Amino acid sequence: MVDIFICEDDQQQKEKITNYIKNYIMIEQLDMRITLSTDNPDEIIDYVKSNRVTGLYFLDVDLKHEKSGIVLGAEIRKYDARGSIVFVTTHSELTYLTFLYKVEALDYIIKDDFTDFTAACH
Repeated sequence: MVDIFICEDDQQQKEKITNYIKNYIMIEQLDMRITLSTDNPDEIIDYVKSNRVTGLYFLDVDLKHEKSGIVLGAEIRKYDARGSIVFVTTHSELTYLTFLYKVEALDYIIKDDFTDFTAACH
């Protein structure tokens, strides 16, 4: 079972992403589950610290929080070195930050193109 984590500060976007992934998992009958969908990056870190997981993380780059999605991704790497991180953003110009923080992102998805979520789940 693959644990999926979503961190998005915009409630509408979070619901849209969560529902899209949930429906895709159900239709494709994948061995995955949405473990946590939140606007608070600390909740994800707390969960990953407390539970040994190898997750698939969908992180908004520009969180309205003291931690950006990039910083969150770097922190996740400390506890889940093998997890897959996908950044969801409207700011494609910020992709270079993943190299600065050595996050090793699996992918970048532009928020308007939800069909890219299906590729990340396979």
